[in-house]
Amino acid sequence: MVAFLLSWIRTFLGKIIALMPSLRKFVLGEQYIEGVWIDRVQSGGGMEFFGLINISPDDEKLCFSVENVDRTGGGSGRLVAKQIQMEWPTIVFKSEGNSREPKYNEGIVSLQFEGIQGVPNRFSGGCLDKNLIPPVVIEGWRITDEDMLKDLQDPEKRKQSLQKLIANYFP
Repeated sequence: MVAFLLSWIRTFLGKIIALMPSLRKFVLGEQYIEGVWIDRVQSGGGMEFFGLINISPDDEKLCFSVENVDRTGGGSGRLVAKQIQMEWPTIVFKSEGNSREPKYNEGIVSLQFEGIQGVPNRFSGGCLDKNLIPPVVIEGWRITDEDMLKDLQDPEKRKQSLQKLIANYFP
C-alpha cells in the first residue's frame, strides 16, 4: 500500500512539473537544459552540417528535435532523438534517422553539458551513426537572446538568423 501511494505521488508530481516550465526549471536547477540550441556536427571525412535544436520534455525523458541546416541556413532534413540514459552532465539519446535521408543520423548521440555558474550553456559530444564511419563530433550552444529566438520563428528572418548564428558560433 505504501509503495503504491509513493508511486502515485511521484507520478502525480511528475505530471505537474511536466506541465509547468518555470517549476521544472526551479526543480532541475543546474540540470535544466530545455530550450533552443545550435550545434555543429563534423566527421573526420570533412562532412559538416548544423542543427537548430529544441530540447523539450517528453513524459519523464527529454526529446531532442533537430532541424538540420547547411552553412547558408538552408534546410536538409529533420530528426528526433529520445533520451535513453542520463548520468549528469552526460545525456545519451537514440536517433531514429533523418526525414530526408533516413539512412543517416540513425544511432546513439552522447552529449556532455557544461556551463558558467552551473547553468548549462554549451555541450560537446559525439554520435555513433550506424551508416557513417568515422564517428562524428558534435558541439553546441544554447540560444538565449530573446530577439534571436523571435527571429527564428519569423519565416522571413529565419534563414538570415540561422546564417548569423552559424557565423557567430562556428566561424
